[in-house]
Amino acid sequence: MKNSTHPTHSITLLLGACLGFCQVSLAADSSSVLVADAGSLMQQNEQSIKPHLPNNDTLRLLSLPPPMTLPEQFGMTVRRVYFLGNSRISKSQLYPAVQPFLNRPLVAVDIDKMKVAVTNFYRQMGWIVEVYLPQQSLDQNELTLQVVEDLRHSGKPAR
Repeated sequence: MKNSTHPTHSITLLLGACLGFCQVSLAADSSSVLVADAGSLMQQNEQSIKPHLPNNDTLRLLSLPPPMTLPEQFGMTVRRVYFLGNSRISKSQLYPAVQPFLNRPLVAVDIDKMKVAVTNFYRQMGWIVEVYLPQQSLDQNELTLQVVEDLRHSGKPAR
């Protein structure tokens, strides 16, 4: 058997040597790469992060009084209803919605129906709202309803 060097064998050896040289060269270059310290990374992050501030609607919702839960044995005769948070529709326009609930004994379900009546009146006028019972004293036959108006119009024309 003769010991001869085949041309493809020479090319393979040459490529292997080149790859080895490239690996050594890359390893030498990696030592010259700048390593960022924690302070510079934090500074870069702070510049890229914009502060998240709550919008006006969120601030308004956070400032509302907490809701009240009525006990199961709740009962009262409501003589007068007050509205808080109504700016799109006046209280004189809202009174007809609650009139059927006045001056008669009411239970918790009736109060819920009253809140729905106010919500539906707003909806008929083209506005989206939530109505709830805020924390309050219920010993004077007076009831306060909190209206949370969504200032975006629902798209329905006002009647």
